[in-house]
Amino acid sequence: MSTKKWTVTLLSVIPSADGLSEVVMNVYWLCSATEGTSTYNTNGCTQVPFPNPAAFTPFSSLTEGQVLQWVFETLGPQQVSDIEASADKGLQDLINPPIIYPPLPWAQKA
Repeated sequence: MSTKKWTVTLLSVIPSADGLSEVVMNVYWLCSATEGTSTYNTNGCTQVPFPNPAAFTPFSSLTEGQVLQWVFETLGPQQVSDIEASADKGLQDLINPPIIYPPLPWAQKA
């Protein structure tokens, strides 16, 4: 069984909107599946909804956990599960490749 880790790699922000400063617009993320010493990464970008001004968190006070929560809420549980399953599939294909390219048999005899 692999372990999954989500990481925020980049945020794009609107410098100023509706009286708010540095409003997060897009979250670029990485979902990693790891088993033993093998890791497979899948990445993406999620546009998050404009924040409620009453519950706005200043950019400098954001945490990765808070931003990932926005991503998970925006994607929904099924899409999060699908992304993690895709990372698992990539990891299994890395560990046990479905197609291999062995050396040509006649090339080994030379």
